[in-house]
Amino acid sequence: MKKEKEYFQLCFDQSRYEDAMEGYLSLLNSDISLKDRSELEYRIGQCHYKLGNFPQAMEYYKRALKNKDMRPEFKSRCFNEIGTVFYKQRKFNLAIEYINRAMTYVGSETMEAAAAYNNLGGV
Repeated sequence: MKKEKEYFQLCFDQSRYEDAMEGYLSLLNSDISLKDRSELEYRIGQCHYKLGNFPQAMEYYKRALKNKDMRPEFKSRCFNEIGTVFYKQRKFNLAIEYINRAMTYVGSETMEAAAAYNNLGGV
């Protein structure tokens, strides 16, 4: 599965979001751990976000957050991304709330915190 995830991430990095999402969805339907499931749901949310499908992005970010074993950096990223969806929807109070929540899962000197601070500055 590692090679497949790397390939689908490459698709995402090349702005081939439909290809990446299709691949992530196929992995999601295979026999995977809960930790991998939440990461894939986060990544599917990212694809939807990049395609402008904000309600679907929100759905996948929230699905990923239901997993209690999710790695803290992905939890932070999910809250941050939900905040950016709210920002795009002009729901600024909710955007601030979720971006602030993102920072509670990681240290203040991490890439995730930097992304959250950056997004918070945009609200």
